[in-house]
Amino acid sequence: MKRDLELLREILLRLEEDDYTKIHKITVETFVDPLDLSDEKDPFGDPRDLSPFEQEAMRISYHLQLLLDEGFIEAAEAPILGRTYKNFYIKRMTSRGHDYLDSVRSPRLWKSIKDKLGDLAESASLATISALGQTIIKNQLGI
Repeated sequence: MKRDLELLREILLRLEEDDYTKIHKITVETFVDPLDLSDEKDPFGDPRDLSPFEQEAMRISYHLQLLLDEGFIEAAEAPILGRTYKNFYIKRMTSRGHDYLDSVRSPRLWKSIKDKLGDLAESASLATISALGQTIIKNQLGI
């Protein structure tokens, strides 16, 4: 599965909006809109095919694992019986996650980053993207 930079950014933006003072869990399902994606498989299709819900949940699960790998979030893995994806209980976004998000938060800045990276975006590390965002910010500030 390819890393989706847009999805990583969107997940972090949604986590930043969360009120961590409430006792609740943030999981893969938090990011999948069940109204948009049916959890039913095509009855005439290949039984190994995943439902649209499971496909999206797997994509989000994979990207949550990437954020965990980078140290951008604190989360605990929570496998679910009968599901094809791993679930996570997300505890919080880390300081490192906030720093990365600060470097890509603004839609205008994000567009500038993507424009500068062009075709290289798929090859750029998150550290490179963050550094480029910081460079653009510094240039705009004249420092």
